[in-house]
Amino acid sequence: MRQRIDMTNHDLSLSMYNLKQMAKIAIDRSAGKLEEFYADCFATDGLLLYIATRTNSLKSIGLFLCPGVSIKGLMAMAQRAKTLRTLRLINCLGEDCPDYLADIIKMLPMLEELEITRMYI
Repeated sequence: MRQRIDMTNHDLSLSMYNLKQMAKIAIDRSAGKLEEFYADCFATDGLLLYIATRTNSLKSIGLFLCPGVSIKGLMAMAQRAKTLRTLRLINCLGEDCPDYLADIIKMLPMLEELEITRMYI
């Protein structure tokens, strides 16, 4: 049973599809006890919702360079992930992020640490 899944620094030869499938298998094997999830590049709104519907003990999530994650997907996850304490989104969200930040924070009553950064080009 896995309580922590870290899929950062993965083999670059793996396709995004394979990485998502591997993540889903690991999430399922956590048997609802997943507490921490970390990923880069391949995470999507669909994967966030998958995580949120399969665990009720998620405490920390960190996503890095994930263009497939949107405010809409993040809000859908936040509605279900009431135990989330740490949220890190590094170079994931677009320009509309600040407009919805207060709504996301309200949905996460146990949130203690929030880090959202964006690379400006």
